[in-house]
Amino acid sequence: METLTSLDKRIIERLKKGSCGFNDLCYDLASYASPEPIRERLEVLVGLGLVEWRKGRRGQKSVIRLTEVSKKYEEKETYLKTMWNDCFDKLRLLDEGLQYGLISSKDAGAITIWLIYETLPLLATMLIESDLTLESRMKLSNFSANQFQSFFDQILKLREKYPQIKLGFEKGLKELRMHVGPVEDEIIAIFERINKLKAEKESGER
Repeated sequence: METLTSLDKRIIERLKKGSCGFNDLCYDLASYASPEPIRERLEVLVGLGLVEWRKGRRGQKSVIRLTEVSKKYEEKETYLKTMWNDCFDKLRLLDEGLQYGLISSKDAGAITIWLIYETLPLLATMLIESDLTLESRMKLSNFSANQFQSFFDQILKLREKYPQIKLGFEKGLKELRMHVGPVEDEIIAIFERINKLKAEKESGER
């Protein structure tokens, strides 16, 4: 699963060599796509903030170049793919451990809960990245959401394949609640303090 199409990547790779006009870009990518698809993908990349397309006045060439955001986007995308691949590798390793009797069903059930917990930060990380455009952040966040769906589906299949891990799964949930509970309490307390300060401020302004 990719965040950009193959044509998007070819456009970006061409622009890494330097800026160019639209006709030049179409000429260089003629073996991959016709001008209209290239134009459509360019507009998408511009919307994501990865490409800048300055259209020239009559008689002047347009200039298409990569933005600073494109490099940051590539770095964040690589980071997300690496982290998700690690999560899926752990799940595959857990499946093999059960298959060969290297881990107990109870322990495997508990571990699956913590694997889910480990993926959660990946769902929100890109939304708070200030050095990306909103559109590019949403693109990466949607990628993570799709990865999480696939990851969770594999966990459900693992439970169907090894029904005996259910007890460990429930045990893991209890342990997770014990771990997360104090954090949730602190967050609630913070919001209560914020509401209190807001009420005091509004009262003082009247």
